[in-house]
Amino acid sequence: MEGSPQHQVVGRRAGTEAIYRTAEAVNSRGRDETVRSTEEREELEARGLNPDWSKTKLRNELKKQSQADGTWLEDSYLDGKTLVHDRKKEQTTENDVYVSSNGNTLTKVNNLALVTGEEHENNLMSLMDRIEAQGPCSRPYPIP
Repeated sequence: MEGSPQHQVVGRRAGTEAIYRTAEAVNSRGRDETVRSTEEREELEARGLNPDWSKTKLRNELKKQSQADGTWLEDSYLDGKTLVHDRKKEQTTENDVYVSSNGNTLTKVNNLALVTGEEHENNLMSLMDRIEAQGPCSRPYPIP
């Protein structure tokens, strides 16, 4: 890939603003209000999991909200793109990465691994801040 690629949220400015609004709207919707015993809480915390947070619940809420806001991308968005990093196959926590058929565009599908709670350092807005802060890439992604 030639040129000066940039990290950016998919879509035009209006779409990017809608994505931010969606993230803000669902930021705390992963809260899990299940009453757990002290032992259950300690077990989850020992595994590095927040006992008051459900990523499954957050993902479901995020999908509903983004569909309502018009920011949801269907699986067909990846049609014609080649998977160049498969986190399940590679057994990593790094996000899946796709390259377009002409080799000019990379799409990184975030798996929300770092979204672990509703505090800012662990929530969706923190993810959006990290994407914004990355700005332009310093080098192209290596294509196998």
